[in-house]
Parts: sequence; structure tokens; C-alpha cells
Amino acid sequence: MTASTVILDDRLLLRVLLDGAADQLLEHPTYTTGLWYHRLARAIADPGIRGSLTRLVDGDPAGRALVITGALARLPDEVGLLSMRDLGWLMAELVADGVRLNLTSLEALAAAIHLGAEIHLSERGPNPNLIVAAARRGIPVRLVAA
Repeated sequence: MTASTVILDDRLLLRVLLDGAADQLLEHPTYTTGLWYHRLARAIADPGIRGSLTRLVDGDPAGRALVITGALARLPDEVGLLSMRDLGWLMAELVADGVRLNLTSLEALAAAIHLGAEIHLSERGPNPNLIVAAARRGIPVRLVAA
């Protein structure tokens, strides 16, 4: 099954912003989740945070860093973002059905179900629990180089 809509994790969203990988990754309607967006924005906004996401931008020219910061401050229109208004109840139903995921993964699964989308995860940080939960609901997950 090839989904016509995809959901990007925070690493892949950063890749789109850093590398202009939009041609490759934005071939279909593309979304991210609020929590993935927040995690990436928090990592970039706070220079005191050093981790796997910020290492991807370490050493980038200052001008490029400003472009990334600007793109995160106002997420590009090509990347959709669902509201908890759309996902909150579905997330609660998933938990009631026995899904045990952290909040970030639960939001991603609910977004994929809501949109009929494929989840794209960075192969550098795959999420086995999300992959299993998605497979149980027929949601395709693709690991993508980031």
C-alpha cells in the first residue's frame, strides 16, 4: 500500500528544512505532529540543548541556522499539522483499546489513522513500539535515511 499522505517525524522534518529535501519527502501531502514539531523547535530554539537533533545542525553557517529557525518559527505551509481537536478523542480511544505508547507516538499513530497516512520515521531513531502498534492497525511505516 502506498499512502497518498505521509507523517514525518522530527528528524525528517529537520532534514526537509536543512537539505531542501522537500522534493523527495514532500511528494505527497505531508504532515508532522504537534509534539514532533515541538521537540524539534525546542531543540533548535535553546542553544543549551545538545542532542541528536541539534548535532545535525552543529557547524552550519549562521545564515542557514537562521533559515531553519525561521522555518520552525512558522512551519512551512507545505507541512500540515493537526490539532488535538482532531486527535484527542481518537488518542483516548486508542488507549482504551490497550495501546501503550508514549504521548508522542500515540499522537503520531492517531494522526496516521485520522489521515489514512503512512508514518515516516528516521532510520536513525526508529520507534519499535510505534511500528508494532501501527502494523496492528494496518498503518504503513517507512524508515527513511535522515
